[in-house]
Amino acid sequence: MGKKSVLEETFALHIRAEKLPEPVREHKFHPVRKWRFDFAWPELKIAVEVEGITSYGKNKNGSMRLGRHQTSKGIEEDCIKYGEAQKLGWTVYRCTGAIVKSGAAIETLKVIMKLKAVNTVEAKTEQAVAIVNSMYGGGKEKQQQ
Repeated sequence: MGKKSVLEETFALHIRAEKLPEPVREHKFHPVRKWRFDFAWPELKIAVEVEGITSYGKNKNGSMRLGRHQTSKGIEEDCIKYGEAQKLGWTVYRCTGAIVKSGAAIETLKVIMKLKAVNTVEAKTEQAVAIVNSMYGGGKEKQQQ
């Protein structure tokens, strides 16, 4: 558990501004591994990971020294973590700093939360179509074109 990033704090501010349920920060979700989510709503099994680019100076060859998450090994380990989370029933939403700053991340989280509240597959599909239509101004007339 490290220092919270500016991007994570920005997302936390968006959550409060939208009056969404308070998330658990740095939630340990796995029964064996020490994996954590940046933001989690355990009762809904929703997690958000804010992916930032971290550089730590330069390598000897002059290239940027990247943080763990940007290395091929780090990306591989993150994929394993997210796969294990999905096996445990979690919906994991990953977003970048640009997506957070644009407001798109909080809008996506709101949709995910609405869909998690719906119980049947048919109702989820209907709700998802309604949400997408409202987001993009679509309707049945536009879908048929």
